[in-house]
Amino acid sequence: MWLLAPGLVAVLLLFYLPQALMFVVSLGSRSPYGMVVPGIGLANYARAFDPLYLWILWRSLLLALATTVVCLAVGYPVAWWIGRVAPAR
Repeated sequence: MWLLAPGLVAVLLLFYLPQALMFVVSLGSRSPYGMVVPGIGLANYARAFDPLYLWILWRSLLLALATTVVCLAVGYPVAWWIGRVAPAR
């Protein structure tokens, strides 16, 4: 059990803590100078459904799909050839 402690502390500090801080900041708002004003509000999440952000999300998903298709089209034949070639002796 104690052997897990260093790994759990590292995961907590390097993953969960930054995620929690990002969530807290996402609930706030911006000041006129660009700083984060602490507060609790869902306006930032409601703004995610703005047509501009939905278009950016759609374009990102299409780019990810295109990248996946290209990687499969290039990688699958190479992997098939590597799997079929006789091992060097």
